[in-house]
Amino acid sequence: AKMANSNAYLVTAQPAMSVSHCQTGNFTSTSDFNLLVVKSNKIEIMTLTAEGLRFVKEINIYGTIEVMKLFRPRGMDKDRLFVMTEKFNAMILEAEGEDDSKLEILTKAYGDVKDMIGKRSESGILVAIDPESRVICLRLYDCLFKVIPLEQTEASLKAFNVRIEETKIFDIQFLHECSNPTIAILHEDTYGRHVTTRELSLKDKEFVKVPWKQDNVERLADMLIAVPEPMGGVLIIGNESITYHSGSNFHTFAPPTMQNS
Repeated sequence: AKMANSNAYLVTAQPAMSVSHCQTGNFTSTSDFNLLVVKSNKIEIMTLTAEGLRFVKEINIYGTIEVMKLFRPRGMDKDRLFVMTEKFNAMILEAEGEDDSKLEILTKAYGDVKDMIGKRSESGILVAIDPESRVICLRLYDCLFKVIPLEQTEASLKAFNVRIEETKIFDIQFLHECSNPTIAILHEDTYGRHVTTRELSLKDKEFVKVPWKQDNVERLADMLIAVPEPMGGVLIIGNESITYHSGSNFHTFAPPTMQNS
């Protein structure tokens, strides 16, 4: 039977409660230390005070948020925010305002970074931002890196693809104090897990050389941490060990607490 004069509507009965991402930094001002958390399509901004966390503002994004990262542009004394949704809509946001009551979130740049072809990576999205804020690198599809140059003046985010040999990638991180953006890639092949570094030429829009590589790291290694100067290099975090690699030499630590956990 057909129901006459029927109407249907959709409402959100319960706002999202689970946190998928969090970041800390100086987003709202140079003196504020902020905590930003993602709940589905919302970003909650809080400030750390002597009394604890104080809620500042909530940002609504059109689409479920897949990536959120703070970064410090060169020449600036506070952070901007890079956000990308599940449909690969990317944006760079900046907070402006004298105090919390007048705080505005401005979209400094926006763009669609999805490709019409390409196999979406089954192991998920990976993102790394160059410490010098020259580029953002995204692994969205197998065998491709999506590179977004950050030294753009226009409001439209433009990106280019760089083909890579590595397929099964666990983590990526840009190294500190490199003359050109240099990324460390933790990946796996039939022989084991390895770390390979690749130097990116923004002029040629491709990787131009491999500064160093380390084959056969711990077989369960799944995380990289870039080490700032004066030491530089990268930490390779495994299930039972931590390896520090400077590019010219390396040293592996195997704390008993890691081995027994």
